[in-house]
Amino acid sequence: MASPPVPAANPAVGGASPEIIIRQFRSEDLPQVIELFKQGMLAYPVHMAHREMLEPYLVESLKTDLGNIEATYMAPGGNFWVAVSQAEPTTVVGMVGLEAKPDKEGELRRMSVKDSHRRFGVGRQLITALEQWAEEQGYRKVWLTTGGVMDKARAFYASVGYEQTATIVISEEPHFVAIKFEKCMGSQADPVADSASSPPAETETIAAVSAASSNGMEGSTEIVIRQYLPKDLPQVEALFREGMLHYPENKANLAQLEKYFAQTMQTDLGDVEGTYMAPGGNFWVAALESDPSKVVGIVGLEAKPGKEGELRHMSVKESHRRCGIGRKLLTELEEWARTQDYRKIWLSTGVVMTKARALYAASGYKLTETFVINKDPYIEGVKFEKSVSAAESVPDITESSRPLAVAASTAAAKTSNGSNTVDELTEIIIRQFRPEDLPQVIELFKQGMLAYPVFKAHSEMVEQYFAESLKTDLGNIEATYMAPGGNFWVAVSQAEPTTVVGMVGLEAKPDKEGELRRMSVKDSHRRFGVGRQLITALEQWAEEQGYRKVWLTTGGVMDKARAFYASVGYEQTATIVISEEPHFVAIKFEKCMGSQADPVAESSTEKGSTEIVIRQYRPEDLAQALEMLREGFMHYPEHKVHKEMLEQLMTEMVTTGDLSDIEGNYMAPGGNFWVAVLRNDPSKLVGMVGLEAKPDNVGELRRMSVKESHRRYGIGRLLIAELEKWAASHGYRKIWLGTGGVMLQAQKFYLSTGYTQTETVVINQDPYMEGILFEKMLEEAPVLEP
Repeated sequence: MASPPVPAANPAVGGASPEIIIRQFRSEDLPQVIELFKQGMLAYPVHMAHREMLEPYLVESLKTDLGNIEATYMAPGGNFWVAVSQAEPTTVVGMVGLEAKPDKEGELRRMSVKDSHRRFGVGRQLITALEQWAEEQGYRKVWLTTGGVMDKARAFYASVGYEQTATIVISEEPHFVAIKFEKCMGSQADPVADSASSPPAETETIAAVSAASSNGMEGSTEIVIRQYLPKDLPQVEALFREGMLHYPENKANLAQLEKYFAQTMQTDLGDVEGTYMAPGGNFWVAALESDPSKVVGIVGLEAKPGKEGELRHMSVKESHRRCGIGRKLLTELEEWARTQDYRKIWLSTGVVMTKARALYAASGYKLTETFVINKDPYIEGVKFEKSVSAAESVPDITESSRPLAVAASTAAAKTSNGSNTVDELTEIIIRQFRPEDLPQVIELFKQGMLAYPVFKAHSEMVEQYFAESLKTDLGNIEATYMAPGGNFWVAVSQAEPTTVVGMVGLEAKPDKEGELRRMSVKDSHRRFGVGRQLITALEQWAEEQGYRKVWLTTGGVMDKARAFYASVGYEQTATIVISEEPHFVAIKFEKCMGSQADPVAESSTEKGSTEIVIRQYRPEDLAQALEMLREGFMHYPEHKVHKEMLEQLMTEMVTTGDLSDIEGNYMAPGGNFWVAVLRNDPSKLVGMVGLEAKPDNVGELRRMSVKESHRRYGIGRLLIAELEKWAASHGYRKIWLGTGGVMLQAQKFYLSTGYTQTETVVINQDPYMEGILFEKMLEEAPVLEP
């Protein structure tokens, strides 16, 4: 079936740039498709570095699917699209294919956009055309694989709703991995629970929800969530086992896992009703509506003291994952918990269970603790929790940003009494650097850099960096780190106190900041928590010395390091280009220390010269508000490129727009406008936000900005909290906002405060700019009894 051309430009926008049309592939497009494919692959420097390996892949592709697009894609029930300019309909500027796979799945392949047409939304338009067609043809899922080094492609797929599900090793030497992404189509994406309730006579709680069933039976696309029955036990046990074995890391410890299975069967799963239901908890299964005896998902809630509940044994059958069943089980559990007056739900899961962790985070659970489950083999667990009672369901901004508690049974710096319970052979001591450690420190530094294959491919450049490092900070650690007010630590084994197995430095910077440098752990000692212990020692010392912030930079390709820093509370704040050819970027992370981490606004009568006060806007604030807004816009390099356009926008805001009369545009019609000021200098603005009244008890959040010098202190969260509290008390039911497509930090911030991304819109065609819309439903403010 042919796809009709899809005009992809926003019709509401003037024709300042050529409109893009998405149409089906034609035979005469083939030469341009092949050239576009080559261009896309060679856009990544790491591919250029291994061109001898890439050439055979290009040749093979031309012999297979790209050699006969109609036979590979269209004839078996898939399709292939190209993007062309309306002004030049024979010039291909983008392409994508959908190859039909069994069970109504499709593989998205050969996605590429011409370099000259990137950043104009062509990729999103191709994806939209593909997904619309796939839904019309009854596809239930689309999946794809992309190279691990193709960071821009990975970010793009994540931004359009595809979720990373697997990592596949393609080649060991040179080391290449592929990342698999997938997305459910149409109603399969995340079905909403049907509001119909079960008949009163039924003893089982049933919530009928639409979800995808992959059992191949027609008409059996409904899932029911019901209470556990004794006859479900064999399937519950099988599902529990299947879920645990889904992770390769668990399979590697099979003997220990079997012991855990046996123990679980003898305890809570040996008596589900006695463990869960009788003491005041519950246990649910997800079953097929067409065959309610077939269990495809499970979850339990075990009652704990203080109106808390532990969520346990969450699992969805492999064949039914990615269809929203997990979310439905969580929804049923949380709704039931609220009716039973539970105030909090918590759970623990393995650090290696990345998909489970992602589900809980996406469902509003906060990571609160990391702990050691087992020493040999070393296994870590993480704890999540969520408030569910009406009084506590609003996120607590002071809790959400609190540094994670690392509850490992090893101490970061061992005390002299040796009182912890760790085996003497594996215990680690963190101590200050000594001159005799230097040869091992240098070797550890080199080993850490060469752990990444991409650096081995550019060994000449890395050797130059090694030499430079030995001439500078590593040539005199005491003078670079310790003398100016910083420090340098090494990790050693208690059994071999002269053998360095890890290291980290803190270099003093102005304004009580410190740069974390030279973090590395010996390959033989990774996955044993040494890195976390080094970080803990560094941060404790930094807080004692009055540091207010620690920051660091790490290579963009060093994905494990980036994941580690994020896991211990550091937040990515900038991307810096180090080299254009070969292309290398550095990622900056930072973390506020101690009370700086996220100060809470207190009433203006309390003591404390560094406190922040949120108050209503006054006319004399205008000049500072405008300067702050300008600073906020210019924070993003992409905006600096279009400085002239931004200046025009600022002029319009002040002369004819909302900022020309803040009281008249915000306060008088029923909205409000707030500023954040220093307690010891209430005339100095450091943040602001406005709420503009809209019809139907809806408000638009506008002009959110925090002064550059005061970012990373939680001021934005305080402003949001004040705005939402006021809005709820004044009968607002929903808040929405728009932010720039390039403003990634702002987007992350709104997501972290509970706002949901709803739409992407074109703001301007030339230069091309996108906007992202977010919204959040507000809970009704409690009515106070007289």
